Amino acid sequence: MFMLCFQQSLKAQDSIENAMMSMQEIMTEIASRSDDQMNMDELTENLINLVQNPIQINSATNDELGKLFWLSEFQIQNIRKYIVSNGTLASIYEIPYIEGFSETDAKMLSPFVMFEITRKEYPLTPEKVLHNSRHRLLFRSQRVIEKQKGFKVENQDGSGCFKGGPFGTYFRYSLRIDNKILAGITAGNDAGEEFFTGSNKNGFDFYSFYLQVNKLKFIKTLLIGDYRAYFGQGLSVWSGFNFGKSPIVMSSMQRNPGFSRYQSSDENIFFRGSALTFDLKPFEVSCWVSRHRLDANISGRDTLTNDISEVSSLQTSGLHSTLSELADEDAINSTVAGSNITLVKPNLRTGITAVYYTYSEPLEPGNKPYSYYFFSGNSNFNVSCDFRYRAGNLILFGEEATSKSHGIALLNGIQSYVNSRLSFTILSRYYQRNYSAMYGNAFGENARNNNETGVFAGLECKPFKYITLSGYMDVFKFPWLTYSVDMPSSGRDFLAQINLDPNTRLQTYLQYRCKSKEDNFSDENGDKNIIASIKQERIRYNLSYTASDNITVRSRLERSFYKNEYSGTRKGFYLGQDVEFSMAKLPFRLYLRYALFDTDDYNSRVYAYENDLLYTFSIPSFYDKGSREYVMIRYSPSSHIDVWLKYAITQYTNRETVGTGPYEIDGNRKSEIKLQVLLKLY
Repeated sequence: MFMLCFQQSLKAQDSIENAMMSMQEIMTEIASRSDDQMNMDELTENLINLVQNPIQINSATNDELGKLFWLSEFQIQNIRKYIVSNGTLASIYEIPYIEGFSETDAKMLSPFVMFEITRKEYPLTPEKVLHNSRHRLLFRSQRVIEKQKGFKVENQDGSGCFKGGPFGTYFRYSLRIDNKILAGITAGNDAGEEFFTGSNKNGFDFYSFYLQVNKLKFIKTLLIGDYRAYFGQGLSVWSGFNFGKSPIVMSSMQRNPGFSRYQSSDENIFFRGSALTFDLKPFEVSCWVSRHRLDANISGRDTLTNDISEVSSLQTSGLHSTLSELADEDAINSTVAGSNITLVKPNLRTGITAVYYTYSEPLEPGNKPYSYYFFSGNSNFNVSCDFRYRAGNLILFGEEATSKSHGIALLNGIQSYVNSRLSFTILSRYYQRNYSAMYGNAFGENARNNNETGVFAGLECKPFKYITLSGYMDVFKFPWLTYSVDMPSSGRDFLAQINLDPNTRLQTYLQYRCKSKEDNFSDENGDKNIIASIKQERIRYNLSYTASDNITVRSRLERSFYKNEYSGTRKGFYLGQDVEFSMAKLPFRLYLRYALFDTDDYNSRVYAYENDLLYTFSIPSFYDKGSREYVMIRYSPSSHIDVWLKYAITQYTNRETVGTGPYEIDGNRKSEIKLQVLLKLY
């Protein structure tokens, strides 16, 4: 019995980790588009929730199958057609017989679906609620082992030191009663933040709560507490994850799920209040209200009362460990109200979204030329109309939006499933410079959906059974100045990838990416600003081989090139080897990595996904010269408990310090240790 329990637990966790590894390429691509380490907690949460609560594929709706975001609209329709024509699917081995699916697609789909024929429907009686309740209790702690400067040195004004201790702490409780009632509490503290003292006398720096009720008569979703909202293609409201450009080219079209509970540790990018969606077939009517405080960079105070009079921008780091960071904490109040009405037909989905929001203090982005058209003031609104129409093997989709400033944003696209071997997508965007949407997150090169025009074209081809070719070309322009270019500019982004999957144990791919754009450049004296042409190239080879049920090896080789027409070419190199090993008769799984990197500078850096604790992700960037090693152990003594312990170290051969500012470490190495415990009660 003991052996059976821990084998089932290991199998469930392996499914989650395999799902994460299948998404690593997307996550790495997204991380490489930003200088900051992006918060992809939402993607991690969605994958884990899907593994823990698989979709009943034989009775799933289009919206439910749409949660499998890597599936195209055509694959979703082909699943439903196959079931109608041939009856219910019996197992995962039947998936490759569906048009547009391969054995590799079936393996990727396997952790997320189940094949029960009927749904379990029951009244919410106290006995049924108690019997079908699932509880999760998670605790995580981590710290950098070396002493950082912020814990050692204090400036005269106290601004250079951390106010708290070196441990970061995270706590979560969640309750699920089938898929009808979901509730949870999250609490978190970053390293350096005070804990039960100073600015955090109530304990953690961040608290979050949600209660979600699904399918209660004509109520589709009811949410109280913290939540996300997604509508259209994201021009007005999209408070969650956006794939943008990735090797899964057909993911450029957003699917709008409405509302979802908020479980992340990010402290700013969510709504706090209530949200409601009515299912009034053929219409879905949604409305929401939100009010909570936001961090902001304070740029002005009242000379008499010292109250905040204006802020320059919203602060999204969520860090409150130094005096300057504490000064920005909860600086302003935000109030948001919005609504959406959508017509849902078998081949048509179209809706109208309106959102209005105010801030307690005005946003004044400054007088830099590039920020001339940024949103300023206390209030704004966005109104948009979106559509998605299917005609045979074609899908037309888009959204048209406007803002209080009279700026407009247009996004329209087409997807075509020519046959089981060939599909393509074309997407055009036109975002005026004076369009403002503080809660939007649509497809684009820039983080802000304004001052941009472009055309994106993606293609996926399967010329042979085990070979997949995919790629895209994106051509874009910025009609006005941007943060890094003091003139109107343009660029191109090209990606090509070939996947070879001869069987379910071996997967390998070769990828080439080339991106050209313009950027500011200063000469050796730093006093002459000129515009330089930049070209970034990357070649990556990745191999994953499951040698047995207990051993998996992964290898990655990458070369990067950063070419500036004035300063020459900078090069980067990365070589990494992973080994995962499980013990047949013991409830342990071991994860090992050894990697070498050598880059000329930060611009030629490389990114690499690595295994991490459940509900977390790690995609560090590597530059300079050195090595990266980690070892992680997962211990699952029963189906009710999982324990993770990870130790990671990065060593440099050409540095005497690591990090900057209060995060600086004397020496050439940085190491970190993490511990996590998950309790599961059924």
